[in-house]
Order: sequence, then structure tokens, then C-alpha cells
Amino acid sequence: MACLTILCGNSLCLIEARGENTTAPEISSAAISGTPARPWATLELGVAGFWQPGIWAPCRLSSSDLLPETTSVQLATPDVDGSPVSLRLARETSLSGNGPVLWSGFIKLASPSAAITISQLDETGKLLRTDRIEAGFAPGFQSGHGLEERLVATIGLPESTRNLLNQLKGMAASRTRGPLQVVHLETPAELPQDLAGWSAIDYLLVGGTATFKDAESQKLKAWVETGGTLWTSLQLVTDAEAKDLSPEARLALVSRGLASWLPADLTTEVTIVRELGSLEKLAQSDKRIPQSGRISLPRFRMRQGELLAASRDDQLLVRSAYGLGVVTILALDPAKTPLQNWEAQPRLWQQLAAESVTRSESSLESSRQLVSTGVTDLATQLSGVVEAFPGVQRITPGLLMATLLAIVLLVGPIDYLIVHRLLKRPALTWITFPAMVVLLVMGMSLWAAKTNGIEATSQTISLVDLDPVAQVGRTFSLHAIYGAEPNRLVVKAKSLWPEKERVTGSEDDLPLLSWWAPPEGSLGGLLRPGGTFFPAAPYELEPQKSMLNGLPVEHWGTRLLQSESRYRIPEPLFETNLETNGLGKLTGTIRHKLPMAITDWVLVHGNRLYRWLDRGDEERIVPLEANFVWRVDQPGITQRELRGFMTGARARTVKGDASGAGGTIAVEQTAYNALGSQPVDIVRMMSFHEDVGGAGYTGLTSKLISGADLSMQLRLGKAILVGRIAQPATSLEIDADNHLRPSKGSKGPTQTKTGEVITIIRCILPVTSSTGGELAPLPKLNSK
Repeated sequence: MACLTILCGNSLCLIEARGENTTAPEISSAAISGTPARPWATLELGVAGFWQPGIWAPCRLSSSDLLPETTSVQLATPDVDGSPVSLRLARETSLSGNGPVLWSGFIKLASPSAAITISQLDETGKLLRTDRIEAGFAPGFQSGHGLEERLVATIGLPESTRNLLNQLKGMAASRTRGPLQVVHLETPAELPQDLAGWSAIDYLLVGGTATFKDAESQKLKAWVETGGTLWTSLQLVTDAEAKDLSPEARLALVSRGLASWLPADLTTEVTIVRELGSLEKLAQSDKRIPQSGRISLPRFRMRQGELLAASRDDQLLVRSAYGLGVVTILALDPAKTPLQNWEAQPRLWQQLAAESVTRSESSLESSRQLVSTGVTDLATQLSGVVEAFPGVQRITPGLLMATLLAIVLLVGPIDYLIVHRLLKRPALTWITFPAMVVLLVMGMSLWAAKTNGIEATSQTISLVDLDPVAQVGRTFSLHAIYGAEPNRLVVKAKSLWPEKERVTGSEDDLPLLSWWAPPEGSLGGLLRPGGTFFPAAPYELEPQKSMLNGLPVEHWGTRLLQSESRYRIPEPLFETNLETNGLGKLTGTIRHKLPMAITDWVLVHGNRLYRWLDRGDEERIVPLEANFVWRVDQPGITQRELRGFMTGARARTVKGDASGAGGTIAVEQTAYNALGSQPVDIVRMMSFHEDVGGAGYTGLTSKLISGADLSMQLRLGKAILVGRIAQPATSLEIDADNHLRPSKGSKGPTQTKTGEVITIIRCILPVTSSTGGELAPLPKLNSK
């Protein structure tokens, strides 16, 4: 469907052109006759209405109409190329098969002002009725938020505390991250049913009346250990309230049902606290916490992590890594006294959201790009690598302009000189001009065929994150499919490595395959201004099968796809014995059991980076072979300051006056190459982006790939190994669609060749302290 808007005087004319594609399934070819007077269903999209383009959003559809059990619901929305993507929602509940009915699922939209078509189908797939709604014009379907925004979702807080925390809206998360947004949920039951729908949540704050049931607790655990950030508070349970409860039941109340997996020693003991000055200092506010006398709090002990606030020997606020995510435990309930009426409480949560590592920046200057490269995000740079197909030489803008100029000169002045000056027979232009056009068309066709290639090809870059202690992992894969001719494809994603188990026993563990678009404002980007799309071929997303059915690929066109999966690892893949003395020195050993060597690797801990260089070739890193015991302090290991290595920093002596006085040492750094094409270098920058300086150094953001930045894991004392392995993590099975007729002009099914497959692994390794200290000292967050 195409749409044209014309403004004439004081009138606004809207013209819609609808085209019917003979290859489209029935649901897509049905014309939408307009919004009914009374919509038959109500759609709720996002986490309490919050959603962002290009990121999975939960959705719920409810209807009070009398609908049989066999009725199904399908949603359709255009992707960034204008192709309608349809998917069916799962039916949750119904009363006696007659309604009301509730469907749920998740969807990804391509624009903050996207439109969704809701269709009702019978058991045979026949279209019964349809309804089209637009973001911002329907209850429950708000306009999308910007990718730079970070969402804080709260559970169980009373109205007064919600009003207080609404001050977080618009506050900056950190120097390099965007503003915060806040949504409030009543109970854990309002959280998305599928883990894909949790993608929009950056921070989850639990307090007040929130209590998790076993199934809800396990879902929360799966989200945290695969990259989520949880802020949870403990509940004070008095002896009177717990007199008939077992110790286990009382502990469950204290922890809100999370005692089985929280990374802390929880007790049923109560401690008395007389001062909360460390919380006030952490919030960087002169607003005092309103308290009178002593405060009773539940006592807990977190052995590893970062101590953020304490009162003498009692821990008040501690942050710890948990799997690939982060857990922060607060001994006080933010919904009760004394924090309930503390005016600076929003500042406390803002500081916790400020994940940037505080390092001195006085010696390094910002090197933000001064020349526009067309790249604004690290994800765009990575997608540019996977789209670079060998043998396909896209014409550059400069060459295109030169070619057009040559054609204009050939059919204009040159043709005139030939027929008027040389041959002196102007009438011959009726022969020379058509001949030139024919020759130009033939030449350009041959040139295009030679430079664009004749084989359909796919390429993949996979990013595998592993935590060998929690034995969990996640894989993000970016795929590019190049079409040598127009076709409709069935694309399936399949996990190849590592051997894994299910995280939740549901489809969350399967590779979730969908379209991909970089966060740009150019053609094909998520931030592209709204415009008109010509009628495009639709296709279907089937999450339960990790499949796209009927994906259209144009002649010499590229389709970008992404797949994501979360999983458990049956056996530990790493054996480590790393130790630090608290002063930055790292010792110990690493041994991995992967079926292949790790190449082009670096090990990072704190602010130090370790490499094992080949003595014969100092540019080559010695591979880590399987079952080889590597020692951090063995001969040949080189180490550098992380930021200096990543920025190419080097010291230079600046001479003083003639007497030699006044000389200084300046530190210079290499400008970041936003057009670099080395995937390992790009992933390294993604992994430590905030630690290196964020957008202040690279000039780029890092917004779209969830969990790309591991700077917080470094801050919490972990060591991170980043390297490359010669083992595909995810593959695509591509076939021509047997159910849909190939596009006009297609010669039939073609075989898609598998091109380059790149797999980069990032392992988060535990580090113990040789000094016997369990927690890091109180930090100075966001210090300038």
C-alpha cells in the first residue's frame, strides 16, 4: 500500500494506492476497507506502552466478542523495506470457548509511527475481518520511543513512590547513554510472557508489594543471567508476621520469592541501622533521608561484587554480576520509610543507571569524528561488514556521477561534433543516437552483471557470550542474503554451537529470526523519516520454527536478518584460576575445552589488556589451543592499559622554552575509523565502548545490540576474553518458497551459496582476590 499526502491551501488530501500481489498470501492481499465503528479487539503494545523501533516489544490482544476456540489472530506490519511481515499470536485464555479471549506474543516495528493490521482468521486460514491501527491513534498503542532512551520498569510500588520516581523521566543515564523513561507495573504477572518481549527493559526495579511466584522467579532469573539488570529490595519480616512460618517461607518473604538464586547469603535476622549517610553520598544530594532513631533492616551478605553503600558492618546496597547480567540488592524498601519520602531517591536510581566506568580523562582528548561517514552506530559498522560480499563491487557515488557525465557528453556534444563537424550530415543523428543508446544499455548491463555477481550468497557474523560459572550463554547473529535474481525464500535459523540446553523450556531458547536494520536515518535505516512505500511482497514470521516464510529478495538486492538465542551449557567450557591482588595485577591460569582454538584474542581485567604475541611475528597473537593451560604471567605475555591500546594512545614530549623549562608530556590518540571492516576490532570496541570513552571517542553510539557493552562486568571484577573461533554458531537454511510462485522474471529456484561465516566469542571469567577482601570499596559514581 502506498500513501500520498498533498497539502493544498488549507486542505489536506490523503491518497492511498493499494496494489495486489499475486504471490501474496490471502491475509496480505485483502483490502482494508477502513476502521470499523467499534473495533472488535483491543491491542496493548510494549511494556506498559513503552516500545522502540527495531526492538522486540510484547503485545496482547483482547476481545470480548464471542469467538470460537479455532479462531486465530494475525498481526502484520511493514519492515524497513516496506514488506508486510505477518505473525500469529498465541491464544492464552477463553471462557468456555466463547470469549472474552486473550492472545499474546511479541512483534518488532520499523518506525515510531508504525501501523499494524490485525486480522481474524478461521480454522482454515480464511480471513474473517481486519482492522488497521496506527501508533498514537489507538488506546494501548502509543508512538515508539527513541533508541537512545533507557527504560526503568518498576513492580509493586505504591502511587506515592511512583510519583516520586517519575522524576527520573528525562534524566540522563550517564555521559554516554540517553535519557531515562519510567513505567510502572502492579505485579510480576504484567511482565512479558516471552523473554523476547523483555528486550525493551533496561533496568527492573522491584519493591513494595511485589512478590514472585516460582515460575515468575525462574523467568526473571533467565532474563538476568542472559544479560538483564535487576534492582531488588528486601522486605522486613517481623517476628509477629513470621511466627507460624518455616525459615524457608520467611526467607522467601524477605527475598520476594527470589531466595533460590539471588547472589547473596540471605538470612532471617534483623539488624539495627542508625545512619544512612552512604546512601545520601551515593545519590550526590544534600537532601537528607528523613529518619528518626534506629531503623530495622533485614541482614544479608553479598560475597562478591561492588559495595555501594554500607552502615558500619552492615551492607545496605551491593551490586554483583550474575551470569551475563547484573543484580543490585538494597536492604531498604523504596516504598516504605525512610526512603518513601526521600526527595533524592530518583537521584539514587539515576546513579545506579550510570554504568560508565569512571577513569581519568584529563590526559586524553575527545576524538569525535569531524567528517561525516554516514555511520552513527557501531551496529551499522558491523552490518556494513556482513554486507560486503566478495565479487560484488557496488558502484561508488563518484563513479556513478562520472558515468552519468560521460553519457551526457556522449549523446550531446560528442554526437553533435561527429554528425555536424566530422561527417557534416546532421540527419545521421537519427542513426547515431539510437545506436549510442543501445550500446550504452548493453554495456551497462554487461558491467552490472560482472560487478554484481551471478550467485546468490549468504554471510554471517555471530557474537557468542558465555559465562562458564553460571553455564549460560547467548548468541546474536547478523546475516546478509544477497539475491542474484528476484525470488521468494524460506529461511530457517539453526543453532550449531555450542551444545546447549533450554533456558525456560519454551521457544525462548530457539534462534529468534527476524529482519534487521541499522539505527540510521538513511534509506533502509530505523530512523528514516516516514515516507511512501510501493506495494511490496509480504512474508510471514514463524518464531516457533525459527523461520521466515516467503522472504522477498530483489534482483542484486541484499536482505539483512538477525537471530538471537539464550541457552544453558550442559558442561563448563572453561577452567580458570585467576587471582588479583587488588592493585591491578592479574595472575593465574585459563584452560578451555572448546573443540577449536581461540585466535586473535585478548584478555581484559580492570584497566589492563593482556596478549600473547608470537616472538617471531609480533603482529600475530598465539592461538589458545583446546586443553592448553595458559598462564597470565608466563614469558611472552604483554600487557597494556586498556584505553591506551583501544585508542592507539602514545605519549609525546612537548618541548618548553629555550632553557628547557616548561616541557610537558602530551598523550595523543588515533581517531577511530568508523569505516573499519575488521569484525574483531569492531566487537572489541563494542565490548568496552564506555570504558574507552563511548561516543566521546568513537563519535558513534551503541544502541541496538542488547548486551554489547561489557564495561560493567569489568567494573564488577570480572575478566573478559574476546577472540575468534572457526566454528559457526548459527546457520541459515535457505530454500526457494515452494508455496509461493517466484516473482515475475525469476528463472526458478536457485541455490544460495554460503559465504564467509565469522564467529566471535566473549567469555566472562571469574577472578578472586588474594587479599581476602570480598567487595570493592565505595565508588565515586559519575565523578568528573
